[in-house]
Amino acid sequence: MKTCSICKKEKELDKFYKDGTRKDGYDHRCKECTKERNNTPNIKKSKQEATKKQNAKRKGKRWGYHLSKTYGLSEEDYFKMYKEQNGCCLICKLPEDKEKHYGKFVVDHDHSTGKVRGLLCNHCNVLLGHAKEDVRILENAIEYIKENK
Repeated sequence: MKTCSICKKEKELDKFYKDGTRKDGYDHRCKECTKERNNTPNIKKSKQEATKKQNAKRKGKRWGYHLSKTYGLSEEDYFKMYKEQNGCCLICKLPEDKEKHYGKFVVDHDHSTGKVRGLLCNHCNVLLGHAKEDVRILENAIEYIKENK
């Protein structure tokens, strides 16, 4: 049995979350009080914001590692390409828009050679992927659209 520091009720140990940092091995708040506290708007919002910041920090580190290992690019190389493209996708020519493109442009590369071709928005990258990078399929798609306008 243990007394919750919030509601002051004595409860069975299974009503408390485990906490290895505490002497008795259990949190000082019961599960019910912990859930109630975590669901209050201010606490919930601050936790979400902290989580977003931590994820962004981790993602930034992973992204640099991904660029290096997958494409042999540094973050400086990526931003140099971005600047050379005037911040626009090489296919649709639209500027980077976090809402429309789901974040950063993606590195487009030839899957058979691994050669980096440039930066594309997610939509255009998926377009190439679905067409299996086959020019014939893309030409047929263009013809289809023209004929059926």
